[in-house]
Amino acid sequence: MREPVAEIIGRCKKPPRHLIINRPPAYDGEEYWTVQNLGINKVPYRIHSRPQLIESIQNLGCRLRDAWPKPRQVVIPVPFEFVRVLSPFSRFCCHRSPRYGILTP
Repeated sequence: MREPVAEIIGRCKKPPRHLIINRPPAYDGEEYWTVQNLGINKVPYRIHSRPQLIESIQNLGCRLRDAWPKPRQVVIPVPFEFVRVLSPFSRFCCHRSPRYGILTP
């Protein structure tokens, strides 16, 4: 994703009431970019900061209803840096209250 999820949702004329984010590469550290080698191509790859991702969605009036792991450990090599391990990828479910523009519990 080139643009943050919150920016994409923020441009919607009518934001969705329910939002499911499936397997964003995220961990509890700083956001960074790396290059993913697909064999024939190399593409930029954004690794999200899980706390920043959740906060950006909450700033749109959504509340995190649930999060569950995708049980898979992923090693992300970052050229010229140490290897970072993302374990596991997560899935997020968010909800916005139509009445108040915020999430209901």
